[in-house]
Amino acid sequence: MMLTFIFTGAAVLLPGFLTDSLPAMPKMPDYRFYEWGILLIAFFGLIAVLVANTRLTAIVSLGIQGFAVALIFMMFARRICPSPSSWWRRCRSLSLLWS
Repeated sequence: MMLTFIFTGAAVLLPGFLTDSLPAMPKMPDYRFYEWGILLIAFFGLIAVLVANTRLTAIVSLGIQGFAVALIFMMFARRICPSPSSWWRRCRSLSLLWS
């Protein structure tokens, strides 16, 4: 199985390295402090899942991951629809966030 991942990664990345046609790295966006906090929660939840010794620990760690993903979705929905009174037609499906 390990060889499959190695060969797949080589097949995807090696042509770009050999022909020097890899895309440029995007600029890092400016995140606010709470966005960094949510990313840290997701990162530590991922680490906790990977090092979990018992099933219960893994399930709780996946709950942490789910919580972080839900916060990320709410954060991006808030950027699309800044307030419930504006853009009502576009944001009708997201009005649940403000009730």
